[in-house]
Order: sequence, then structure tokens, then C-alpha cells
Amino acid sequence: MGRLLFYNLNMFMLFHKYGKLFSLILVLVLDGLFFSFTNPNRINQIFLLISFILVGLSLFFIFYNIGSYLNLVGFKIKHVFKASLIISIILVLSLALKSIGQFSLIDFVTLLTFSIVLYIYLILIRPPKNIRNK
Repeated sequence: MGRLLFYNLNMFMLFHKYGKLFSLILVLVLDGLFFSFTNPNRINQIFLLISFILVGLSLFFIFYNIGSYLNLVGFKIKHVFKASLIISIILVLSLALKSIGQFSLIDFVTLLTFSIVLYIYLILIRPPKNIRNK
């Protein structure tokens, strides 16, 4: 019984230490399973939406892990979560517009401008004063 408890504690510590990497692996496995069992020619619209969400999650976890590991190596990136969220949103919206044939240079410039404004807004907002003090 003691060995099992020790093993579970070690697995918990391992997941706590490398949780972002495990979440990336889990999302990539879900992507592989989902995209291998769906036919893009006969797919329902809800599954098309789920596929864009899965691609977005995969891109987010990839960029988040890259940013986190760059922070460990010595490159200091302040807002890794927000930057990876914005980059993945830009890429997923570009992919969605390209898949329906409505993607042009004007759309990309507009999307990029709005994402820069959103990134600046997300950096500058502050939590309410009573939440900050806790």
C-alpha cells in the first residue's frame, strides 16, 4: 500500500511539474484521434466547428509551451499566456477564413490590427482593487 501511495505521489508531482507538456500531448492525441476518424468531405457543421476549436487549442498549447520554455532558458517573455492566446486566435481565424474562401490581404491586415489592439487591451487591464490585495 505504501508503494502505491508513493507511486501516486510521484505521478502527481511529475504532472504538476510537467503539466503543460502533458496537456499539449493530450490535445495532440485528441487531434490525431478526431482528425483520423472524420471524413472532411462528409463532415457535419458542428464537427467542423469542433475541429477549429481543437486546432486552436493545439496551437495555443504549442505556443504556450514554447514561451514557457523560452522563459526557462533565459528569454524573458512577460505575457506568455496572453501572447499565445492572441497568436492562436489569429491563426485559427485565418485558417477559418481561408477554408471558406474569404481570406484576402485586407482581411489579414484587419485581423492583425484588431489582435494588436486586443493584446494591448489585455495587457493594460487591471483586476479590481479588492481582488489584487488577496
